[in-house]
Amino acid sequence: MRRTIKTRPVEDHIALIEVPASAEAYTKWMHYEYLSCRQAAILEVVKANPGATIGAIAAVLNVNKPSVTRAADKLSKWNLLHRSTDLMDRRLMLLWPGPNKG
Repeated sequence: MRRTIKTRPVEDHIALIEVPASAEAYTKWMHYEYLSCRQAAILEVVKANPGATIGAIAAVLNVNKPSVTRAADKLSKWNLLHRSTDLMDRRLMLLWPGPNKG
């Protein structure tokens, strides 16, 4: 005997989902592309540590610097973060959350 499982329509499931305010920024770029796990991790680290260097973020996430740089390129293209150079050492690239204001 085969058992049938009744499922609710998708609209009922959608009605049960709440989107927290912290996720609002992510919904703005969804029409471009989805964030990878690495991009999301980098974005969270930058939000928690504004002005962190690419090298420090790479060390914390245990990934190489070029992969952080590539992810930062996309995130800055989507205005989710911006980059600046350190005033004391121009070789260091600092990452900041949000779009570039200047």
